[in-house]
Amino acid sequence: MDKTHSDNNIKITNYNETINNKTIKTNDNIAVNLISFENNQIKLNDDNLKYVLDKIPSDIPISIISIIGAFRTGKSFLLNIILKFLKDNEKKKIIDIDLWFNNIKTIPGNKNNNKEGFLWCNGIDSQTMGIWIWKSPIMFDHPINGKTAIILMDSQGLFDLNTNQKKTISLFGLSSLISSHIIYNIDKRIQEDNLQHLALFSAYGQLISDKNNGKCLQTLQFLIRDWQNFDKVNTNFSNSYIDKIFSERKFKDLNNTRNQIKNCFNKIICSFLPHPGLNTIKTEYKGRIKDLDKNFIKFIKEYLKSTFLQNILEVKKIGNTKIYSKDIYILITKYLEIFKNEKGFPKATTILESTIMIQHNSAIDSSLEIFRHSIDSIYKTYMSNVNFNKLLEKSKSVSLKNFEGLCTLGDTNIIEDSKNILLNKIDYEIKNYNKLNEAKRPLKFMGPYIVPFVSIMVSMAMTNIFSICSTSVSICSELYLLFSICYYLSIFTILIFIFLRFNIPFTNII
Repeated sequence: MDKTHSDNNIKITNYNETINNKTIKTNDNIAVNLISFENNQIKLNDDNLKYVLDKIPSDIPISIISIIGAFRTGKSFLLNIILKFLKDNEKKKIIDIDLWFNNIKTIPGNKNNNKEGFLWCNGIDSQTMGIWIWKSPIMFDHPINGKTAIILMDSQGLFDLNTNQKKTISLFGLSSLISSHIIYNIDKRIQEDNLQHLALFSAYGQLISDKNNGKCLQTLQFLIRDWQNFDKVNTNFSNSYIDKIFSERKFKDLNNTRNQIKNCFNKIICSFLPHPGLNTIKTEYKGRIKDLDKNFIKFIKEYLKSTFLQNILEVKKIGNTKIYSKDIYILITKYLEIFKNEKGFPKATTILESTIMIQHNSAIDSSLEIFRHSIDSIYKTYMSNVNFNKLLEKSKSVSLKNFEGLCTLGDTNIIEDSKNILLNKIDYEIKNYNKLNEAKRPLKFMGPYIVPFVSIMVSMAMTNIFSICSTSVSICSELYLLFSICYYLSIFTILIFIFLRFNIPFTNII
């Protein structure tokens, strides 16, 4: 057992062992559940993960390939073709894809055919729930990478009618963070909503990743299914299509969406597949190769060749550092714990809620800034309380008017809540401005000392005047004595004020 595992109290166990007093039987030709949801809470099936990782030599790099996308768009169907290709050719140095394809009869995993693989079938109901991985790593001898352990991962379809936004974000975020190569399965074309969802979900991955290691996610491959203009597809077209999708737009929000995606992924590529044929959409279709459309066969072979043979296969990294089996378990459990406890990322909301929140926050910030500017442009020196309060009320009115013009999304209750937030912020600013105005009041530092101070000055002057005649005129002597008493009494009063101010707690009256 290596030091990393020992330090983290992690033990990779073999499934031939007895775990929790139960003997676990293995079958290397079925997919196993990695992550499930119980009562809407995320659960890691770590025994399955440990079993897969235990089969990977400690010095072999790992490529984790996942497929994500909307439900009922053929993700598991495609993943089984990839699985079949990799497993059949994992020990071969030279791979003839045409020969291989001609020798296969059925795509594995079909529910009705009881074939082993990632479960799939035609129909309207989702088949994959949670996140599943292939139970045995595929030790593939890649033409460029060399020997690489490939883990295939299938994810529950996004945006079905029973999956809330929190679960959707968790599925996408965990799949993206765990993977080194993400296949984003899209129907017919890349549309703006695909990019918006991708930008939103990838932002959650960005929030919990190590920001010191640059872009948080690795390779993103848009796989456009049922592409209709397949006669135009080639490498140059794929590159130009992606360049066009991510080119500069006239509107800031569209550019922000694209920049968010580009800032999250190290590499973005694109592939196309035509429709697999009308025979494959029938309920009774069980994965027979001969029922596939000839153009689909042509392009699926090109796709497999390009993705898994001709180009570098992305291996799992953190930053620029490759990570191996001993680190994968720690990485996944840490990511899962963050999503489970919702630490490090904001509450999952719908896109509508997010948009309303962004607009309201912007309206609040803008209106508060207008309130400050309205005061600062006029207020330079001390103003009387009456005039200053008029200025504050006028500025407050201007701020609220601006808020009402900007804050338009959401129902009246949501708008009223945001308005109250603004009012609380304005009230806080008003208190600060009142303190600032009071601090600028002339002779403020004199405060309660002004009367005794004036009394001292007058007493000193009068005692000097009456001291001249105090020895000869009786009235002068009496006045001299009176002002002398006033003089000392004023000094005593100032001393009392000073003592009260600086020695008696909570004394704010002086």
